Amino acid sequence: MKRILLEVLILGGLLLFMSSCAATQPRDEGEMMPAFNADPRLGIIIIEGSAAAKIDFYDQADRLIESWNEKGANPSLVYNGRTKVRGYKHKLEYGEYRIEILPFYYPSQFYPQVRNLAELPRPSNWISVNRNPTDYYDYEYTKRHWGWILRIYTGDIPQNHYQSPLIDIRGTGIMEDAVEWLRRR
Repeated sequence: MKRILLEVLILGGLLLFMSSCAATQPRDEGEMMPAFNADPRLGIIIIEGSAAAKIDFYDQADRLIESWNEKGANPSLVYNGRTKVRGYKHKLEYGEYRIEILPFYYPSQFYPQVRNLAELPRPSNWISVNRNPTDYYDYEYTKRHWGWILRIYTGDIPQNHYQSPLIDIRGTGIMEDAVEWLRRR
């Protein structure tokens, strides 16, 4: 009996010790993501649209600084009428940058199995990275200040160019969506 009690106490103490060592969650939004950014070179890239894209960063001398590929969002999965928005924190040195966006997609076909590249209109943007860390405020997604913000719309893939069924999820809650689905039947 004493041995069982001792084992329970040791096990309970071990569990208590392990739970106190675990990482804790932020208590509020301010802890999770402070409202002000300390580094003015840090900005956010917000990519909307369902097409994939190649994104090139050029400096003022028209030299390629950085190039990266962004995979597209699934056009068949729609949430509140919009495809998934992708956001990335990114650091650039001080200066002016020209951004070239090359959006594209591959139309899917059952027969014959051929992949043809379909290019969308090519937008370009300019951004300025200066020494003010609170130059821009993102009202829509992050609700905080950034040194710079780059919004890219890659375009949408036409609905007849992919094979999966369209899924429209409304952000009203699981129960409301289930009730609405039952009403339609």
